[in-house]
Amino acid sequence: MVTVLEVKLTQKNGFNGVGVKWVGTHEQAANGELRVLLHEFKQKIGQIKNVVHNDAIIGVSYTIDENSFKNYFVVETANCQEVPDGMECISIPSGLYVTSYYNGYDTQSEYIKLFQWIEENGYKYNPALHSLEFYPIEYNPLSDIPKLTIYLPIKEVQKDKDGGRS
Repeated sequence: MVTVLEVKLTQKNGFNGVGVKWVGTHEQAANGELRVLLHEFKQKIGQIKNVVHNDAIIGVSYTIDENSFKNYFVVETANCQEVPDGMECISIPSGLYVTSYYNGYDTQSEYIKLFQWIEENGYKYNPALHSLEFYPIEYNPLSDIPKLTIYLPIKEVQKDKDGGRS
């Protein structure tokens, strides 16, 4: 079965999120550590005050180096007041994103396709912002096939005076 990459450009407003932090390697993530953390976080969402949207959990990734990254699982909140013990509040700035819904086990291949789409369509990945993953609240990370909407931050490529891209 061939799946067609359905890509949308989305201007996302900035937001605050309260949740849990994880730091580790891509190998640790592939071995299920993030799925376990997401499951544990779902059990604690009720402790969070001022939730704006309760239909999704947002994964926010920060690259540390080629082998490791920092990840937060958060819910969007109105502010950063009354953060429960063991959780943190982060602020995500507004930005332009390329988005795609994915349902399957090979999430990495979806990222590769999105990066190819970005390059082929006159955009560049914007490392000043952070990749986001939106998981439906009903998703069970320990038993369900992964379901998420991927948001990769992008910026338009500047054209030089000759019409070429720089």
